[in-house]
Amino acid sequence: MPARICLVHDDVSEQERPYLFALSIHCPVVQCHWREREKLAHRVAMPWLIDVKRLNAEAAEALRPFTIPPLLGFRLVAVDGDQPALSDRTAGWWGPTIAVPRPIEATTVLRLAGLCRPEQDVPARREPSTLSSDRPPGVPPALSKPLPPSAHSLIGEAIHDAATILDLVFRSFDGKQRIASDDWHAAVPVIIDMISEKGLRLWLDRVREHHVGTYQHSLLVMGIAAELGRVLGLMESNVEQLALGGLLHDVGKFEVPQTILDKPGQLSSEELAVLRRHPRDGWAALLSTIPSLDPAILDLVLHHHEQLDGGGYPDGLPGDRISPMVRMLTVSDVLGALLERRPYRPPLPRREALEIMRAMADSGKLDPAFVRAVADLDIEPIVDRSMDLLRNRDRR
Repeated sequence: MPARICLVHDDVSEQERPYLFALSIHCPVVQCHWREREKLAHRVAMPWLIDVKRLNAEAAEALRPFTIPPLLGFRLVAVDGDQPALSDRTAGWWGPTIAVPRPIEATTVLRLAGLCRPEQDVPARREPSTLSSDRPPGVPPALSKPLPPSAHSLIGEAIHDAATILDLVFRSFDGKQRIASDDWHAAVPVIIDMISEKGLRLWLDRVREHHVGTYQHSLLVMGIAAELGRVLGLMESNVEQLALGGLLHDVGKFEVPQTILDKPGQLSSEELAVLRRHPRDGWAALLSTIPSLDPAILDLVLHHHEQLDGGGYPDGLPGDRISPMVRMLTVSDVLGALLERRPYRPPLPRREALEIMRAMADSGKLDPAFVRAVADLDIEPIVDRSMDLLRNRDRR
């Protein structure tokens, strides 16, 4: 039986969906209104394209029960250009999500849903003069040739691969799935190459559209750390370690209550103590569930909050005991945090974020050489254009 995709939308009577014909050429499409709970329940494991034009609280609440992970590991959610991809609350219900910008391209949907290989495209539609009479009304004329994969869709695939690794790790913590670090060895170099080829700006922009909370922060830090290592001329193996360290550095926050992560005001001393356990909790969880994980990555997870003056945590290491790799990840983590929206402040402009980091370097907390290097990374247009759309519930 051919693979199918479920289109969840807000108007079952609507026939003029320009992308629907192109999708149906490649795979069967079944349609559900978001209120049709019985139909949705039977299609929960299929890839979903959620095309609710304005995903309000009622629609989000109706879809909330359907959180069983689909076969592809995430949901595709269509969004308008002026609409934040998903609210923190909504995205948190579904786990990993990927935004598909309107107007929807069938090629992008098929690639992200894993229904065609990256090098494939939707078969070209026939010219208007030869289209049969069964073409749905409103479908635009055929394209003369298949569309090439766009940079946005390729970055989207890389983001999906990275988010899948993170999802597998969290599942292993719950005892639902055992994994080995070998499971991602093939994926990580491809992700790094995509960041390098398409640019860090696009990676950061797409991550901020697609993910929230710890997922978003980890993906942002992964991109910054990988690009920093590449620009500094590290060996490929070290860049891969940095990238995975960035992706996994905050996994220990699965033990931190959401009330602490979401608190808009200052944390109490007791709450701060709970939060500061996350590096060791993450290190211990990874060590017990993925024993084959590279020790260098475990070091990045355990010590990413250490500071050169010895004032960091969990071990209060002085600078001479903090590896250069950890120092790079710490700088990447701080930059990612400053550029994100937090419960207690809005996202900071790039210039202000870098001023704070330079002050931290001057006071002996961050490595000044790596602060200078990260300041040269090409990220400003993303922050200037999109900082009001950033969403992150995660606290450093």
